[in-house]
Parts: sequence; C-alpha cells; structure tokens
Amino acid sequence: MSEGPKFEAYGMKWSKEDLGISLGSDCNQAHPQSAVFSLPNVKATHIGLVTSLACSTGIPHEREVAGIEAVDSAGEMETLSIKAGLHTSEWAWDRKDVQARVLHGHAPIFRSFSSADDAGNGFEGHHYAAVIPFKSQRIV
Repeated sequence: MSEGPKFEAYGMKWSKEDLGISLGSDCNQAHPQSAVFSLPNVKATHIGLVTSLACSTGIPHEREVAGIEAVDSAGEMETLSIKAGLHTSEWAWDRKDVQARVLHGHAPIFRSFSSADDAGNGFEGHHYAAVIPFKSQRIV
C-alpha cells in the first residue's frame, strides 16, 4: 500500500486508496476466500476496515462473516471477527425491498453512494466502517 493522501474518520487516519478486495460469494459470483497482504511496520491498537456485504439479507445480526488473522512483527497471531450488523452490513440495506428482509442491523456508514433498483427506484448504497481493537498494542 502506498503512502498516498489520508483523511481522518472514526478516530483513525484512512488511506484514500482502496485495496479493491472482494472475498466470498457475491450474489452467485465467486471470489477468493482469503487475501494476504503486508503493511509497513507500525504500532497499532486497532485495525480499521471499510466493507460491505452483498446478497446478505439472510445473515443474522452479529453473525461472523469474516475473520482477520493479524500477525505482528514478533510472529504472534491474533484473530479478529467481523460481524454482520456491527462491523459491516448489506450494501443495499436502505433499498425498500431489501430492508424488509434483512436480518442484521445497519453498521456505521463510512460513505454512501446513489444507486437504483431494476425499476429505477433510487436508494443510497453504503460502505461501512469498522474499527476493531487488538487485545494489546502490536507492531504489524
């Protein structure tokens, strides 16, 4: 990841650069089940994520949808859980027909964008922010 422009939100500095990683199933479209990447050595107490789910109306609130295995510079691993409704949510949660069926709550919104359903009805799509703490400060 480059050292490009950054901005602050949710008590953290965020890169304006999007990693563009899609994992798991996405409305019957297969994606890799995992991704591995390295970060520059930094002291960290939290990890920040911007995510969204797709075709996820049947996922209950607080169900784990992904995990992060963070390995620090000493080789120690900590596993963090990403949960529906707390850390991420259905991207089309505000679409009326989706909202009527979604089983998980609305995670904190990072950014919104305009979208429309097949009938041309407009709604706001969302990407969600999660700031998940490590058990202790790490150099990752």
